[in-house]
Amino acid sequence: MLTIIGKIRYPEQTFGRIIIKGNKVVELDDSHELPENSDVLELGEKVLIPALTDCHVHFFQTGLYLGALNLGDMRIKAELIQKLRSTDPTKNLIGEILWGYDYDPIDSMPTADELTDIFGDIPVVIRRADGHSCSLSHAAMKLLPGRLRNENGIYLGKSNELVIEHLFTLLDEETLKDAAKKVSDFAVKAGALFVHALVPNIRWAKVLMAIEDSLPIKLTIFVETTDVASVAELGLKQIGGCILLDGSFGSRTAALSKPYADAPENRGILYFLDDRLYQFFMDARAKGLRVAMHAIGDAAIEQYLRVAEKVSGGAPLHGWRIEHAELAHGELLERIARLSLTLSVQPAFEARWGGPNGMYAKRLGDRWRQTNQFRRARELGINLIGGSDSYITPIDPVGGIVAALAHPNDEQKLEFSEAMEMFSDAPARWEGRKPPLRKGSEALGIILDSDFGETEKPKVMGVVRGERVEWVY
Repeated sequence: MLTIIGKIRYPEQTFGRIIIKGNKVVELDDSHELPENSDVLELGEKVLIPALTDCHVHFFQTGLYLGALNLGDMRIKAELIQKLRSTDPTKNLIGEILWGYDYDPIDSMPTADELTDIFGDIPVVIRRADGHSCSLSHAAMKLLPGRLRNENGIYLGKSNELVIEHLFTLLDEETLKDAAKKVSDFAVKAGALFVHALVPNIRWAKVLMAIEDSLPIKLTIFVETTDVASVAELGLKQIGGCILLDGSFGSRTAALSKPYADAPENRGILYFLDDRLYQFFMDARAKGLRVAMHAIGDAAIEQYLRVAEKVSGGAPLHGWRIEHAELAHGELLERIARLSLTLSVQPAFEARWGGPNGMYAKRLGDRWRQTNQFRRARELGINLIGGSDSYITPIDPVGGIVAALAHPNDEQKLEFSEAMEMFSDAPARWEGRKPPLRKGSEALGIILDSDFGETEKPKVMGVVRGERVEWVY
């Protein structure tokens, strides 16, 4: 038996004592009485909260990129080239390829000639921070089928998606298993003991399903394919994740109803025709699969809604999801509410790109005020669940809560109870499980070094698993 005394915080209230027996919570109250024969942990200034969920993780990619070249501090191509020239190419190989990720340029991507001049015959891939553009060296392009090769090595939109998909097929099973272990350990240290794991194909899904019981986190697996029959055969209850209806604001491939502020001739790209999307939705619904799809721009969100309304006749589609939904506003949010859709959102995007001086404002102009309208969605009764989109931003549900509290648009900020619910109770409802660390439920929690403030992020210090406490820092 384990008794924990101190501040035990939930979205809706706070307690002072929790008693755990085996793997279950047996008491939750404000008493300071200590049961006989119980181990005792006094929190002091620390705070215990339920284990959190990250509802959008590119699972294997996150693990792979933990061993890749992090370019997150690079904004200008000249600085990137200088950094690459000082890089030891043998230290960041995934398979035979040197991968660099999280490059967030204010000018342009490097060309194949520039990368080849630095690295010669070593295959090199540089990915933009949003994951929707990439650059390949000539050696890397030789790994592609001829139809995907081009002259300058820069890919965006659908071609970016096809290139990355092909390069991932070159990875062997042991590399994938190692990546799964790395990302799982990272998630534990971030307090995400539940993860919605997005995988790009059936082969990778089978690898993950074979090892998931050995991992220290609990997974809900999404396969990013329209192959409904194969996903149903795996016994999964959901399909999709980041099946792309459009691209991203950063790469100017998110589909907009009005042109980009900094590219007036461009409204982005829709990746699906309505007829194809309708057939996919119909097939998935017939198999009882809940559909999750990536839609960032308002034109892509409208396409999802237009086709979903046709499929259901306007009836609710409980558990169906729109991932990101960054420019859902006005009538779009009202239609989302009528269909009882879930929005899988990333508050960290606002911390990284939001506000009047951020990338959203550069791409969208005054429409930056329409991005990630969490408050309005809550007012309409829409189920919001929180994630990171890792590797785009790190797995960090504690940071996600803080980002929702500190939304740069004051009208869309959430209260603490609402922000925490996005990463705790709301995902549990979507999965159909009881939230952890409640009386009678599974004893899974995380220990923070301090309580939440409006802008300061507490640090995860430990994990409670039943009667065991694992200190991670």
